[in-house]
Amino acid sequence: GKAMWEMYPPSDTLKILDLVVFDSTGYSKLKGVMKTSIRLVWSGLTVDKERALRIRDFVVHKFKSTVDEEIKALEARILGYNKDNQWHSIFGDSIYLNKNGIRMPLCDRTSPAPFKKPEKRPFKPVGVFRFAFEDGVFQDPEVICEKEGLRPDEWMKIGSIRKEMGSPITEWTAPKLSERAPRSCAVSAMPPGASGVPRGQTKVRTHGGSDPVTPARRKDPQQQPRKEKLTQIEREFTGTVAEFKQRLLEQAGFSEEDMEQDDTKLVWSRAGDSAARVEFRAGSKRVYISGQGHQCKSLLNVISAFVKTAGESTRSTTGYST
Repeated sequence: GKAMWEMYPPSDTLKILDLVVFDSTGYSKLKGVMKTSIRLVWSGLTVDKERALRIRDFVVHKFKSTVDEEIKALEARILGYNKDNQWHSIFGDSIYLNKNGIRMPLCDRTSPAPFKKPEKRPFKPVGVFRFAFEDGVFQDPEVICEKEGLRPDEWMKIGSIRKEMGSPITEWTAPKLSERAPRSCAVSAMPPGASGVPRGQTKVRTHGGSDPVTPARRKDPQQQPRKEKLTQIEREFTGTVAEFKQRLLEQAGFSEEDMEQDDTKLVWSRAGDSAARVEFRAGSKRVYISGQGHQCKSLLNVISAFVKTAGESTRSTTGYST
């Protein structure tokens, strides 16, 4: 709240800042861990993408450079859970740069392939908090609404970040930063009106008036499609078929309808997807994860909590789908 007031100081048109909070904490199948996901919506402020990223950079800077003992203790605690819990990762930038769209309030997240199922952790409302200045003094946040205080459609309305085209951007005091926070996405935002030419470089003018463009190669309609590589990863589980099934259901969130089993083995695969597959063989205590590279990574993340690396015979093999 204090960081936001530095960028949006009180004025005749801006006397309070209301913060809408949503919580989507739960088990992430993509990472295979419990994940705390919080969305903060400053409902009274309107920004564009470039300004949103600069706000995020400033907030990351304030948390990194703070001398507040409580925040420093929080940082130490979350880094103890995972070394990747850096402030620039906690205040992520994917919502501004990701091309896959933005999840709406009250909506669940769908796991990536090969699962493609809801993760049962929708963005649930927590409450609305008000930040105010009185006589030039920052006041403690005031809870003006809890989750039971509004209807679902009202939470959707105040939690939406969509604005009409041409909506005016809220006036602000631009923060002064020597460097921006690290970006998690490869796409970088450019200020409005900026060109795609790196600073210090000059476009070469041609007779046609622009840089020469190499035409894209046409695809040969007779050429056979490239075969996709398949990977198999081997792991170990020391329990029984029934115990492995229970772990898949309870800890990994697999669906029983996608499983086939007998006394000696259990096989999980998604209908219509012949590549992604998890097989457990009770006799050898081996677990085989197979599929395309990204599918194996997702599956391994999910079951890594209860399988372990096999012995010296562990191997990763590569083949080709037909």
